[in-house]
Amino acid sequence: MIAKTPDRRATATDQQNGTRLLFLLADIMHLLHTLFIIIEIFEMEIKLKTTASIAHPYNSRYDWGMDDNTFECPNCGAKVYPEMTRCPQCGQNMYPEDEESSPADTTTNATGWGSIVGAVLLGWIIATSIALLLHFIIASLINPPLLGSMGKLILFLAGPLGSLVGGYVAAGVARQHSKLLGGVMGILTLPVLVLFSTHWVEVTISFLLSPWVLLAGLITILTGVCGGWLNEMFGQDSHWKEKWKVHGWEDLLYQDLLRKVRFNGSIADRLIEFERKQDPQANRLKLIQSAIDRLDRDNR
Repeated sequence: MIAKTPDRRATATDQQNGTRLLFLLADIMHLLHTLFIIIEIFEMEIKLKTTASIAHPYNSRYDWGMDDNTFECPNCGAKVYPEMTRCPQCGQNMYPEDEESSPADTTTNATGWGSIVGAVLLGWIIATSIALLLHFIIASLINPPLLGSMGKLILFLAGPLGSLVGGYVAAGVARQHSKLLGGVMGILTLPVLVLFSTHWVEVTISFLLSPWVLLAGLITILTGVCGGWLNEMFGQDSHWKEKWKVHGWEDLLYQDLLRKVRFNGSIADRLIEFERKQDPQANRLKLIQSAIDRLDRDNR
């Protein structure tokens, strides 16, 4: 009975450590999910702010109170602002790609080496930060001799998770060679993972050439490529981003309508509902614009 007491205590300690690691893993997954959302919002805000300066060559500073700068869509007749690349109602492209662009536009839209280097640097910082965070949390909870299977699994996934997020971010910033940049993220993450491994084991040539280490390195590179592929498939020129842009114009127009009615929300909503009765098939963006036009005509 006396000899079995330490074993029971050790078993209870292992169970407590396993429970802590499970909760820690759940927190980490929630943190990564939040990070993905923040990155997407940040990227979309940058694109929305730069649309006004690059979408149209002769009107980089647009005054929302100047309605004379609008034009009609050739397909459906809806009112379109110069900053909009597509019609908000039918999706017609206002600036076809087959038209020759000016040298200034080509220079503005071309992604140079400086942008690629910046994208790689940003992705590498994010990838190493995620790996460092996971290693730091595990190291603060468990000593290297007591590292269990769950802790080893989290450390094994630290590199691939960081490479996945870093590749996704780098591809989103550079917007070209997405899978190649993702692979570069995975390769650049490997030396950092080797440096972190010195806290847990003695890093030797035989350790670096062991099957598990080689497998971890291969998975890290592949997840980086996967991150670039995910951004290429779902993060660039997707339909939901175009919808988000339309909602962004809606918010700006609605703020202009509120300003014209002295920020009386009930009056603004009644004006929109009146326009809806006049044109039941119109979307909200067109209704808000019609309400603004009616106010301007009445105030003349």
